[in-house]
Amino acid sequence: MSGELTFLPFVRRGIAMVSTRPDPLSGPLPVATAEASVTIDGRQVTRTIELQGAGEVAGIGVGQVVRCDPQAGSVDVEPNYFVVCELAAPDLPWMMTPAAPTSSGQLRPWMVLVVVRRQDGVAVTTRSTIDLQVLTIESPAVPAAELPDLTDSWAWVHVQASPPTGDIAAAVTSGDRGVFARLMCPRRLDPETAYVACLVPAFDAAVDRGLGGEPDSGADLHPAWDTAAMGERIELPVYHSWEFSTGEGGDFETLCRRLRRDIGGATMGLHAMNVGDPGMITPSVKPVIVDMEGALVTLDAEPRPWPEPHRTTFTDDMTPLMRAAIAAPVVVAKELPGYDPLADDPVLTPPAYGAWPSALTELPSSGWVHGVNMVPVHRAMAGLGAAAVRANQESLVAAAWDQAGDLHGATSMLNRARLAAEIGESWARRVRALPDADVLQLTSMLHPVLNDGATSVRTSLRSAGVAAGVFSSSYLRRTRPGSTLWRDWQRRINSTGARLAVDHADTMLRAVRAAEGAEVRAALTFAAYVVPAGTQTSDPTLRDFTVALALGPRPRRSVPSVPSGDLVIGGGSSGQAAAVRTDLVPHRAVRASTIARMPALGSALAPGALPSSLSLAPTFDDGLYWDLLGLGAEWIVPGIGRLEANRVRLLSVNERFIGAFLVGANTEIVRELRWRDYPIDLRATCFHRFFDYVADPGRDDIGELSMWDTERSILDNMPGGDETMTAIVVRGDVVRRYPSAHWFMQPARLGAGGWEPVEGAVVEVSFLGSLDAQTAVYGFDIDPEKARGDRGNGKPGYFVGVEERVGAPRFGLDDAKKADFTGRPTSWDTASWGHLVASQQELDALTHARATGSRLDRVARDDTTWGRNAAHIARATWQRPFRMLIHADVLI
Repeated sequence: MSGELTFLPFVRRGIAMVSTRPDPLSGPLPVATAEASVTIDGRQVTRTIELQGAGEVAGIGVGQVVRCDPQAGSVDVEPNYFVVCELAAPDLPWMMTPAAPTSSGQLRPWMVLVVVRRQDGVAVTTRSTIDLQVLTIESPAVPAAELPDLTDSWAWVHVQASPPTGDIAAAVTSGDRGVFARLMCPRRLDPETAYVACLVPAFDAAVDRGLGGEPDSGADLHPAWDTAAMGERIELPVYHSWEFSTGEGGDFETLCRRLRRDIGGATMGLHAMNVGDPGMITPSVKPVIVDMEGALVTLDAEPRPWPEPHRTTFTDDMTPLMRAAIAAPVVVAKELPGYDPLADDPVLTPPAYGAWPSALTELPSSGWVHGVNMVPVHRAMAGLGAAAVRANQESLVAAAWDQAGDLHGATSMLNRARLAAEIGESWARRVRALPDADVLQLTSMLHPVLNDGATSVRTSLRSAGVAAGVFSSSYLRRTRPGSTLWRDWQRRINSTGARLAVDHADTMLRAVRAAEGAEVRAALTFAAYVVPAGTQTSDPTLRDFTVALALGPRPRRSVPSVPSGDLVIGGGSSGQAAAVRTDLVPHRAVRASTIARMPALGSALAPGALPSSLSLAPTFDDGLYWDLLGLGAEWIVPGIGRLEANRVRLLSVNERFIGAFLVGANTEIVRELRWRDYPIDLRATCFHRFFDYVADPGRDDIGELSMWDTERSILDNMPGGDETMTAIVVRGDVVRRYPSAHWFMQPARLGAGGWEPVEGAVVEVSFLGSLDAQTAVYGFDIDPEKARGDRGNGKPGYFVGVEERVGAPRFGLDDAKKADFTGRPTSWDTASWGHLVASQQELDALTHARATGSRLDRVARDDTTWGRNAAHIARATWQRPFRMLIHADVLI
């Protein structure tokens, strides 16, 4: 039992279990037989039958091989690990073995895994006469040196089971994939060597069958080879094969243990820069050396100050240049009156970093725009950002145009929308100038969709007691200006709202009194339809007719009843007219319609009048770290070339550099896009990230530059302010060989045995990057001083940790150390190849590990004994994932 897994020395089921003779573990095996009986007419007949064995195997199913380690085609494989091949059927390796296991659980398999060095004399070929490939080993290769000794083949094949121990039998019966067989080859691999691994038969009868022969029926099974008496040539049929090659010596644990802190390491992160002769101002008589910080710096980095005399001279000479650059017109049109190219187009000025997004027209005396333009080291940081953009400008511009999409179609649609909005505004101005009554009547068809606070205008009018009939086309026609009713109402009450005054319905009745028959009834019906039910009127004819209507057929539309006296729209319902006037804003409706047809314009169309042209702000989500790396790793970590191999160093993220770098990058991309006639918003921030954050892909290093406070510094405008991040730079073989290793930080605490990690409190990597093939950077959201701690004052700090990614189990032995030749492993986790032999000379001659006859024979550790059976060998050689912790304080 291994704890997480269970290793079994073998699994047998079915008729194979009839063999009762224990395996002698060497020499031949007789063919297995069984007694079989049948009853015929009441008489039982018993016969001895011969079971089919390895001599009948012509191959294995293609689905039986489920995993090989290392994978086919792998390079840089660790030489100290065993090569393994896993089979789906857990009993397959012993299915054709005509013997029973020994009392210790030892049983030879009928097939084994061999690993042969790719060399002259070794070939895996295909023949037209047989279905299997053939492994051939002949001179100058030596078969005895390439093949393992079959006398301990029982030790290198076992079964792994993940179900609980009591459920394993049922899992085997049900075909649970958590139970499978594993064949290991105990070959000691050489570094930087190519190999071919083959699954081959372990008995001669199976070899004959696989090569197309007919083995003798009933003959004993002999081992397929004998390394003590082997000829110069051997051919073996191959059930499965693959190739791989090893790398330099050392597994993950070995390479991690090579890492050392950078003792006496030089300060990194500072570039010595001569600012005495920048090229556009008066040069200094002597070099003026200052230090420009990189993106990552060591905690002890202290840049040299800028000498005051040169600061004054530089500022005096640069100020007029920068004033001209910032004050230069954004667009110079030669057609404008008074245009003077000598005055309006300066011959050359330095780039004004951040001037456009800050909307400044003159050089400020302080703040981030002043700093990034007038301080040489900050200006150099911004210049690096511009250089990174220039180095990749073609792909960036292409990506910006891709984001613009169908710009021509969008511009055409926008122009049509502006035309529609202008026409609509012209109509709306006329409507808004009309009296309340006319506004409501003219827009009656829109009342259901026009808003009056929390409800529609139509609902608001109905709740106010206004009859629906007054908005009908018939009423509008009969009461239009100049009509009889209109003139009467104007004369009697001189009110612009008289067209809706239901008190004057009797005036309409008098106007049609002379009519007879159906016309009178129609007029009376119309008047009753206009007047709300329950309204008091002085005309007896209208009053009587209203009563008659209540008893007879109802009007087609219902008329709400309202209290007497609230009958004139110009008085109690003027709010609805005002709401209609407010809603008659064509730009808002046209804008919504345009966005509905082209949603991508949503962020480009601000409320209000539609623009005559589009101003786009493309965004690039990838961090610019990799673009700067293309200019050289020294720009990211100045002095990184001095870091020796297999060293680890603690660094601090320089937020000031990142801010200035991104300011320069954004200035350059806007300049480039404007030069290429891209409809760029000059205040746009296209780059927000320097690092690619793995834990939070949407995280930005800076916000919109247009929102930065121009009176504050770059650091004060950064999201984290003065806070920064911890980074570790690792240069070593472990980075090259294990690029996917898990790096992390873990808080420390004072335990009984000293400082120890706090279990479960792991801080994962926030960002990562590489500097070259063997140098990587890992960043963490922990302040460097907090990570370092002060253990003398009770501040425990953090550990930096690295561990192997947990995957399928691997088997092998550690690299040998000189002390291993005379000692014994304290636990199986420390067992090495050196524990098998007594000297370096014996180790150099060793080609395969031995289950018996070595210095580890019968050594017991952790309830596991070397050589007892295959399960014990598996447990002893199982390589658990390795973890190493180093306190951050020693990495300074």
